[in-house]
Amino acid sequence: MLMVMMAEVQQLAALPAEHAATSSLPGPSSYHPIILAGDFNLVPFSPLYWFIVTGGLSYQGINQFTLSGQEGTHRNKPLRGASPNSLLPPSVGISNRCQYEDFSNGLRFDNLPAITHPFGLASAYQHYFSPNEPEYTTYHQHVCTTVDYIMYSSNLFQQSRRVDMLPYRQRLSLVGRRSLIRQGDLHPLGSLPNKWYASDHISLQAFFQFRAPNLQNAPVRDSNYYEVNNDKKVRR
Repeated sequence: MLMVMMAEVQQLAALPAEHAATSSLPGPSSYHPIILAGDFNLVPFSPLYWFIVTGGLSYQGINQFTLSGQEGTHRNKPLRGASPNSLLPPSVGISNRCQYEDFSNGLRFDNLPAITHPFGLASAYQHYFSPNEPEYTTYHQHVCTTVDYIMYSSNLFQQSRRVDMLPYRQRLSLVGRRSLIRQGDLHPLGSLPNKWYASDHISLQAFFQFRAPNLQNAPVRDSNYYEVNNDKKVRR
């Protein structure tokens, strides 16, 4: 579940206290740069997709069958949480802010039927070759769709000439990505997997530049480039 994944990421990517933001609430500058890659089982621009890239989703009255965008709209069942203002039960220990919290005292700090996370994430892919030609990462049962992603901490701040002054998430930038197979080339091969393509998912590949902190406050001289695949392999 996305809320559990975001809670795990918050623990793994949290900066030491001396480098984190001074705000009482966590924000993008409180975490190391993040790359999330894999099969998310949701389509672009679905409610769960917008939750990942915007950091928030109001689930009051939302149809649970349309959350991922993979189901049709012929069924309608409102998503209901464990309580009016909490999606998960206290026993899970994860708040609507996608944080591990201690609810043993019975107190909950969620006051809105919405889930949030503090990461500024963006997709390495644009999901369209052109306005009328979407990208696809899987093809089965005569359906082409995108369910695989490489999400990363996006560079939303103004560029700075000195890397020691940059927010942590600005030190990671997308350099390039490998193009996906077009639908016109994919359809003649048939559903995946087949004798030409051994997987039922198409490999995504992106290249990132990481600008390391400079302890001497000198201008950036060297950059490290990393190649990321959605099979979770990272190469330098």
